[in-house]
Amino acid sequence: MPIDINAFRAISSKANGTDLLYVHGDSLKSTKAQGSRDIMAFKAATQAFLDAYKAHYGAALGQMARNTLQEFVEADRPLSASVVSQLVTYADEKMGSHTVVKVGDVAVDLTKLCTDKLLSTGLTKSTKLANAGSW
Repeated sequence: MPIDINAFRAISSKANGTDLLYVHGDSLKSTKAQGSRDIMAFKAATQAFLDAYKAHYGAALGQMARNTLQEFVEADRPLSASVVSQLVTYADEKMGSHTVVKVGDVAVDLTKLCTDKLLSTGLTKSTKLANAGSW
């Protein structure tokens, strides 16, 4: 299962900017020292970030991120939380907010649509549809 861009967004906001990112199993982790992990775990984090970035922001910004991180890939340098944060912020500025979408001429804030009722677990499909109609 690929690591989603939101995992990178979350870890970069929680971690110290100099913390290094690595992949542990199917999850993303951070550490302060490179020597504490296998170099392949750091390479996997960089590749997972590039894949998630391209999937979320599209091919053009994905290629820009790949070009930006080329020196990391070639020199086997680990990806830091601050680099992830900068690239995500840049893309969010170019693409717009990830919580607001434009529908026709109207901007819709997804956080105000009460989608929590749609995502309830343990409910039947008919209950979810009824809840969706109530907002």
